[in-house]
Amino acid sequence: MMEAGVRETYQSLIVEDEPIFTEQLSQYISRVNFLAPPASCTSGIDALQVLATTPIDILFLDLALTDMTGLDLLKTTHNARAVVVTSAHHELAVDCFDLDIIDFLPKPYDFNRFLRALSRVMQRIQSATLVIEPKPVSREKEEIYFKSGRRLERFAYSDILYMEAYGLYTKIYTFDGTFAVNKRISVLTEELPSQRFVRIHKSYIINVDHLKRLESKQLWIKATKLPIGVTYHPIVHKKMELLGISAN
Repeated sequence: MMEAGVRETYQSLIVEDEPIFTEQLSQYISRVNFLAPPASCTSGIDALQVLATTPIDILFLDLALTDMTGLDLLKTTHNARAVVVTSAHHELAVDCFDLDIIDFLPKPYDFNRFLRALSRVMQRIQSATLVIEPKPVSREKEEIYFKSGRRLERFAYSDILYMEAYGLYTKIYTFDGTFAVNKRISVLTEELPSQRFVRIHKSYIINVDHLKRLESKQLWIKATKLPIGVTYHPIVHKKMELLGISAN
């Protein structure tokens, strides 16, 4: 019955630290043909990373995570179109609805109750589509979350100037200061949008939005001069030409 009017496949994310409940929800989702195979993670930090980089339609969120509560995560991000909270603690339902969740799915799960929650989710998503005139919208995110020490830091792409390799870590230079994040620069090269960030050296990634001057073997990000690595030289200049930037 719920298939009528559904014209696309929806992506869900399960945030749950108990494998038995992740498996059960995944099985339920696999029985609904307009839901894509779900993504899943076991911690709030991992969930924030996924939500910052991947379009998520439906978030199934456990309230009791190992590193933060589901409520804290909801207060941090609004990047899912619809949220269904899952918990064995029914008394927490009232607090959740203050954060505009669609439904509260109690544990242990029941398939018919799951379908009822999904029906409410689809009503919300489809009603929002009907109210707002459809128009082309870029789903590229304008921010990313990285772990810095034991904290999770939010970085707006527009605030990042450049990045520097720092052993097992990477220093991120921003308008607000310098932060060391718990990722190698080679990993960041794969995670950042290539149309905005370019690796110019084994030790440096730059944000081309803040490029002030480009020469054959070096460039400036604002007032900071950075070298272009010999092995990166042809790649960097080809990339700059594609972006409409070239050195004399």
